Amino acid sequence: MDDFLTKPAKPAELKARLHVAHRILNYATQVQQLESFIPICSYCKKVRDDKNYWNQIESYINSRTGSSFSHGVCPDCYTEVLVPQMKAIGVVPPPYGRAAAESP
Repeated sequence: MDDFLTKPAKPAELKARLHVAHRILNYATQVQQLESFIPICSYCKKVRDDKNYWNQIESYINSRTGSSFSHGVCPDCYTEVLVPQMKAIGVVPPPYGRAAAESP
């Protein structure tokens, strides 16, 4: 509550105050929606923070949630990126998911 009316309330004044309250609620909703967007580079996946600095997504999320990350390679990236790189240098790629310690 951030407004008041004197009694007896006049219908035109009540209508005007309700209109303003409706606009304020709409603006608050729009601001909340805009703040929920995370600006991310479509190439390198860095995220822009509130000070217009570009950070690795891991750093950005860690600073806001305290989450830590471990890294790996998904099956698609293994097949599309790593396998061709290994073949290009003459290495036979192990099946996906095989631990490095198990490699001969």
